[in-house]
Formats: sequence, structure tokens, C-alpha cells
Amino acid sequence: MLVMEGEIKSLLCLPQSLSGTCRFGISELTALTWFPNFVSRINQLHPQLVLEPYVDLGSALEKKLMRGELDFAIVPHTRAGNGLLSSMPLATLDFAWMASPKRIKAGKTLTVEEIQQHPIIVMTSESRLTESFHNWSSQHKVSARRVLACNSLSAIVGLTIADVGISFLPRRFLEPMVEHGKLNAFQSEPPLPSIEYCFRWRTDDTRTLVPTLAQLAGTEVNYSLAYGF
Repeated sequence: MLVMEGEIKSLLCLPQSLSGTCRFGISELTALTWFPNFVSRINQLHPQLVLEPYVDLGSALEKKLMRGELDFAIVPHTRAGNGLLSSMPLATLDFAWMASPKRIKAGKTLTVEEIQQHPIIVMTSESRLTESFHNWSSQHKVSARRVLACNSLSAIVGLTIADVGISFLPRRFLEPMVEHGKLNAFQSEPPLPSIEYCFRWRTDDTRTLVPTLAQLAGTEVNYSLAYGF
């Protein structure tokens, strides 16, 4: 009946204002960047829609999505196929090695040998960022000395500034920290992989809610904002 209602409204070209409750998941990086603008835009266009966002790691959010506990999720892309979920690409992020200026001076390209000399701070194993890093290190035979694993991106930034170790972080998001001398950013040889973020939903969910909010997400996405810092 909900699908039929959506189709009838589309055929009649009636303006649709979403209502009810929308439960969705976002990564911490999304929460720290363009998420406030996204929510503000939804509130303007659909004031009757109640939002319940959950911030978590991508793998945990996709499990909730598959169980029907979320309406959609904005998460890093995974290579693993899943017929239950559909995806719409939002943005591709470049990552860079970052370190305290006290540890490594700016203006150089890190080699595998140099990377292996430093303790590395990573996200926990459930993170898509860590999955991407493990694939990279395995492919290029990088024997990383992991000193700490944390499920908070903000905490990893703080630990890197405190010179606990080096970490791989989204370049554009942390440009203000680099410009203010809190961190140094480095390219590496071989380079770190880029990571795609996407809007994901259940393939069998045909409600108007999904394409409407996916379109808004595509309009508002901007991972260079830095609300969290």
C-alpha cells in the first residue's frame, strides 16, 4: 500500500512532504563534516519527518540496514557484494599519512621502509578504513607495527597530534590542522588507496523516502567541512 501511494503521488505530480520517523546510519567522518547541513536541508523540505541518526562503523551499520533496523546508511564502500543492498556513490576521498611535526618533518614522500619505522594508529578491525589499509599493506608487503586500534576517528586525530604514532587520515578534512601546524601530511610510495563513500539502502525498499533523501545527500555531500575540529 505504501508503494502504491508513492506511485499515485508521482503520477499526479503532487508535492510530497515526507513524514514519520527515519532511522539512518552515518560514519563518524560524515557526522563531523556535512551531516549538519544535510539535516538542516531535510528539516526545511520535510518538517514533519523525525530523524533518528546513528553514528557507527560501516560494517555495523550495514548489519542494521540488512536487518531492517535502518532506512539507509552513508558508509565507505566495500568490495564485498551484497544482493540485499543497493548503493549510490557520493564522494571519493583521498587519504594521506599524517604525523606530528615533532615526529616527521614536512616535505617528503614516505617509503615503505620509513612507514615501518613508526608505530601506526588504526581504526578497529570492523572499520572499512582499516580493511582498506590491510589490503594495501598486504598488496605492497608493508609490515606495519600497530601500536593502537581505536573505533573513533576524532580520537585517532588527537593521538596523532600527541605523537603516539602515525596514521592515515582523510586529507581534505584535516587540511586546517595541517595549515595550522598541528599535523604534517605526507604522500607515500606506493600511494594509499582512495575510499568511496556511498548511500546504501535495502534493494527491496521502494518507498519514496529513499530516493528523496539519496538525492539530498548527493546535493549536500562535502567532506572538506570540519565541524568537529
